[in-house]
Amino acid sequence: MSDGGTISVDWATADGNKDVLDEPTLGVSMLAKNSMKKRIVLVFPGLSGGSDRGYVKALVKTLLSDGFEVAVFHNRGVCNTPYTSLEFADLTRTEEVERALAFVKEKAGAGAELTGIGLSMGANVMMRAAGM
Repeated sequence: MSDGGTISVDWATADGNKDVLDEPTLGVSMLAKNSMKKRIVLVFPGLSGGSDRGYVKALVKTLLSDGFEVAVFHNRGVCNTPYTSLEFADLTRTEEVERALAFVKEKAGAGAELTGIGLSMGANVMMRAAGM
């Protein structure tokens, strides 16, 4: 962040790899697998929610079973994301979401289909960024 703050993004793939984005391993043939467009969902949890919360875990599990790769956004101080500046999470700023989105797009690569899901206050954060 421009002020030295830190956000984080947790990743989950269908093959259980949580560090890198690989093609989902869903038992499809290699030919079909190679022709599939990579589909990624960026999840924006509620105010203090993160990938460690039950409602987020349930959503991630469902999305993975449907063939999506999932990235979960964590704002400053949420889900073990450290505070590295004097600024706290401000839900009216869009820099954090813009940085997370740029990171997801870079990791996903060209041609990936990107979808956002906002939960509770996370929906407001996502829609504000989309409107900007």
